[in-house]
Amino acid sequence: PSPSPSPSPSPSPSPSTRSRPFASPSAFALLLLAVAAALLCPAVTAMEELPACARVVPHVQQCTEEGVRALIHHRAPFKLSPPPAAASEAISFVSEALEERYHAAFFHFSYDCSLAPSPEVRPLLAPLANLIAVHLSFDEPSAALSLDTDESYSIASRTVSSDSPEYAAFAAAVEAAHTPLSDVLLGSGPLMALDLHAATCFGLLRALETLQQMLDMHDYSSVLGMRTLLLPSRLSDAPAYRWRGVLVDTARHFFPVREMERMLEIMSWNKYNVLHWHIMDDQSIPLESDHIENLHHAAYSPHAIYSKKDIRHIVRFAAARGIRVVPEFDFPGHTASWEKVFPERMWHEPDCSHKGTFYDFAQSEEAFESVHTFLREFVPLFEDEFIHLGGDELPSCLMNKRYFDAHEHFASEHSIWNNRFVEFLLESSAELLQSLGKTAVFWDEAFFEYKTEFSQSVVVDAWRGWKNAPQNALNGNHPIVLSAGWYLDWDEKAAGSANKLANTWNTYYSANDQFLSSAPRDRVLGGEASLWAERISPQTIEVKAWPRGTGIAEKLWSFKAGQKTITSRVERWTCLAQQRGAFVEALHPGYCEILFECAATKEEEDAGAGVATSSSGVTYMERVTNDSVSRESSLVLEVWSSSEEEEEVGGEPSSEGEAWTQPEVTGAASRENVGAAGSGGQEAKGEKHHAAGEQAMHEVVLTTMPVGALTVLACMFGIVVALVSCASKEIACDAWLMVLLAGQSASYTQWILAVGCFCAVLVLVYLSL
Repeated sequence: PSPSPSPSPSPSPSPSTRSRPFASPSAFALLLLAVAAALLCPAVTAMEELPACARVVPHVQQCTEEGVRALIHHRAPFKLSPPPAAASEAISFVSEALEERYHAAFFHFSYDCSLAPSPEVRPLLAPLANLIAVHLSFDEPSAALSLDTDESYSIASRTVSSDSPEYAAFAAAVEAAHTPLSDVLLGSGPLMALDLHAATCFGLLRALETLQQMLDMHDYSSVLGMRTLLLPSRLSDAPAYRWRGVLVDTARHFFPVREMERMLEIMSWNKYNVLHWHIMDDQSIPLESDHIENLHHAAYSPHAIYSKKDIRHIVRFAAARGIRVVPEFDFPGHTASWEKVFPERMWHEPDCSHKGTFYDFAQSEEAFESVHTFLREFVPLFEDEFIHLGGDELPSCLMNKRYFDAHEHFASEHSIWNNRFVEFLLESSAELLQSLGKTAVFWDEAFFEYKTEFSQSVVVDAWRGWKNAPQNALNGNHPIVLSAGWYLDWDEKAAGSANKLANTWNTYYSANDQFLSSAPRDRVLGGEASLWAERISPQTIEVKAWPRGTGIAEKLWSFKAGQKTITSRVERWTCLAQQRGAFVEALHPGYCEILFECAATKEEEDAGAGVATSSSGVTYMERVTNDSVSRESSLVLEVWSSSEEEEEVGGEPSSEGEAWTQPEVTGAASRENVGAAGSGGQEAKGEKHHAAGEQAMHEVVLTTMPVGALTVLACMFGIVVALVSCASKEIACDAWLMVLLAGQSASYTQWILAVGCFCAVLVLVYLSL
């Protein structure tokens, strides 16, 4: 544009005139409007913020109100109210979960235990509430775990007064630790109590896992002995499908008991409830038998065998996490390993499809009966109703004339006509399981490739997606477990792509959307993520499984709920899993602090320190699965019987004189020895890391403040800097720092709104001046 004519010279303003930014009432009114806009910024941001429970993986289905952020101290009492005549095992499942896993994860792990409490950090926590009590209850007295077990739960927060029994119990616990209350109640917000309620003890385990995932991503327990927790006003949650499983293949590679424990532990973080244990195949049978003399010869090594004691331990370890164990004993295909047990009973036919060597069950009555002897011995070791009997990829020669001619006598004895040897074995095995009080599960070939006649309760495991097995199963009348499209061991390139691997978590998350959307829920029990172990070892199974298996868990738990936030929630889960000691696949470049257990020294215990400042170098996962690690728990857990309490869930104790505390429960984890993999992990950090960690701690506390409060700071800071710099007509670039800081713990939408508010304030301030 062409320049305007130069104005006529005018006298320069006096210093007094130049220093008056509000020369007119309208300018002052505009500035007030700018301040009002800054104050409204957090309200606009809060409208876009997701409920706290929507950040939990798997997704929580129903949240009615926004949550609040609260400090939870490790001396906060946990009160468990079991139902009348509750089974001792049901109570122990919950108390063990609290004492050995969740309570420890809340408070006893830090990335740098040497950090000392910082006076500058504490005032920043003032806006937060204080969580001083956690109340847990469930309705069903039984500890029986089955397909129909109710896993629903609810979590609700409520305010309590300083004269309540909860506060008295908390104060007593803090006083017993020789810690002043002023060093604990750092928040100026309300005193809060949390109520976790479920229909069963297993639903309560799911509630505890949700609570664990609501912890703040960052850690400063070593600084203050507490962490921040998102407290929803109320949320209710329940799984979409009853069967949410992971197949682990211990025949292609043997996985020690410790690794099985680790897998079960991580499965519980994803709310999986079935371990499909593919225990035997062509390569090995890692079992020892009291009735089949040489069965252990089919194992890779004498050290690669699960004893019956091991099996019972794994079943119990899984049950304590709400996970059923469904073993798979594969017949009549995938039985080449039986040659090391019965070399004289094998059928060899090189031209046969799949495997030309397999156990010839129809060779004689003794050979046939050995199969049933095996099942009668091992099936009772597993408590679950369902037993998987394979039936997939059967050798084609089982149906040819040569095989029939060689087994004509056996066929005549058992009325087997038209070469129905396969049908005979599968049907007789299913009937045997029924006589043992079990229900058979077979791969889809057993239903669609042969003319089997199973009872309607037998379950079809649909895995052959290219054969349209899921839809074929839906056209039948058997319950369905879906495995097609969820093979986590696949590394093939995605169809039509030269570069993209078909093994990302979001690929698995959306793999079966079309089928699940159209299939009636009463026909589909659920599904499974499969980890076939041809190329998976104990050292790589976790990286193969997670977080890709998390995408499947999300689908089976909530189906379509929360699809818009799934990416951010899987990212959050991945970091939480790393902090808890799992070896998971990274989603993208980034960094996540690894936590180690903070073990108190004797001097600290004598001094009554609220938290430990020395590190034992033990990760959370090693704590859960390590038999040699022991720690005295600071958990204050009280178990109330129904005779002591009559009120509704979340109510007050029945008499004012009743306190919430009892003598502290101490305990230590008891698991298989892991060795010294994590020992000394903190010793080499040195002073440099200590200083860096202390600086990072200040940043962490800033980002854990409510996003709305940070947005106010950003907007107000922008106004101040703009006023100071406008005399020289400079742009307030430094104000962007606070905006970015406000966005660190917010979504992209919140970040954009914060920047928008800031820009609007700058424009209004500029106009007013």
